[in-house]
This record gives sequence, structure tokens and C-alpha cells, in this order.
Amino acid sequence: MTSDVPHIDLTNPDVHRDPFTAYGRARELSPIARVGAPGFGPMWVVTRHADIKTMLGDPRFEIRSDSFMRPDVPEDYRPYMRTMSEMNGAEHLRLRRLAAPAFTARRAADFAPRVAPIVEALLDDLPGHGPVDLMTHFARPLPMDVICELVGIPAPDRPSWREYGATVVTGAGPAFAAAIPPIIDGAKAAVARRRAEPADDLISYLVEAQAEDGDRLSDTELVTLIWHLVIAGQTPTNLIANAVEALLTHPGQWPRCAPTPA
Repeated sequence: MTSDVPHIDLTNPDVHRDPFTAYGRARELSPIARVGAPGFGPMWVVTRHADIKTMLGDPRFEIRSDSFMRPDVPEDYRPYMRTMSEMNGAEHLRLRRLAAPAFTARRAADFAPRVAPIVEALLDDLPGHGPVDLMTHFARPLPMDVICELVGIPAPDRPSWREYGATVVTGAGPAFAAAIPPIIDGAKAAVARRRAEPADDLISYLVEAQAEDGDRLSDTELVTLIWHLVIAGQTPTNLIANAVEALLTHPGQWPRCAPTPA
């Protein structure tokens, strides 16, 4: 049976070069496909929209703690490994309710002016001669630097978080497990720093909220939320690269991206 199911090899350069064709071909052949990647066991993907909607609405496929492969980390770090992504129902809703005020549209708008200097600094640091690797010099560091600025990770610590993020993306193996303790220690240090020196960032806001009456984040929940947010914050890397590729292949869209004159 499985011999008739298409296989998508994520190590294949052709898949990286043109994922739309690879996934499109799989979608035409079958409603499911096998996916292979280093460090992971057998994985399956649903390829068609109607089937995806059905699966997402089926409680048998909800994400639970046992949905994840746990890295081998010391016992005292394990409480920080259970993130919101594996919580459901009232437990998930509670943490979202406590964290949501830090992510309002108004706070996002207030934060926007702090992104421009980060972008400008990365552009200023681009090599002056020869080709520039968009991923290495811009698309990878930008999201991590922005989320660190938002959360409250100091600039001197950000190169380490970039390295942590790159390791976690691999998803498995000894290097992944070895990265977890310093990631959590870094989140603990960032929380302790903002308790001593509050600033205009997410950690300071959440620490202040801890002191208020009523329900609040525990110290473990706060540290877990911080490290999970920072590591997840690198997700836009591929969106940036895809957006640039789309603009380069559709140059007529460039004027729509230009800033509107004041």
C-alpha cells in the first residue's frame, strides 16, 4: 500500500528549490504523502484542503504531551519543556488569556519603530563586495533579533540565541538536547534581569502582571513562555526569503511595496 503513496524527501535540493512543484505533484497523486527528514521518524502529511479541514476538526488528532519526542535533558529542566503548543482546552485558554494583553494591536504598533533600526543595522553590515547570502546575512538574524527586542533579551545575548534557534530547527539529536539547558538558563537570566531592571518589553510586562492580584503565571510558566516565544520567533525566516523570491520573479509588484510619500 505504501509503495503507491508519494514520498517527499526534505533533504532533496529539488524540494527546497521548488517546494510548490514537489507538494503539488504529491497532492495530485494522493490525499496523503510520506515525508522524510534527518532525525525524525516516519511522518505523514495530508495534501488536500478538504481532508486537512476534516483532520484538524477531528479530536483524535489533537496535539498532546505524547505528540512530541522529548529530548534527553536533566530532570530539573523537564518542567520547562511543556509549552502551550501541547495544551488544550481550559489549560491552554488560561495561558493565552494571561499572555494576550502583551500582544495587542496597540502594543504591536508602538513596537514597530524599534524594528527599523534592527533592519538598518543588518543592511549596513552586508558585505560590500560580491554576492550576498540573503538567508545568512538577513533573513535568519532579523526575526530572532526582532523577537529578542520584543521579549527583552539584551543585545549581547542575542548571538547565542541565534545559535540556539539554528540548533532547535534541526529538531533532534544530541546537539538539540544539549541546547535545551542553556536556552532555559538564558530565559531564567532574562526574567531575573527584568525583575531587577524593568524596561519596555514583554518580560517586564509579564513580571509586573505576576505581582497583580488574581490568576497569574507561575515562575515556571513564565520562563517556559519566554524561551518558547524566542525560539518560535525565528519562523518568519522562510517568509522573508519567499517574499524576496516572489518579488524578484514578479518585478511589477515592487511599486506596491514602496513607502507612500508623506
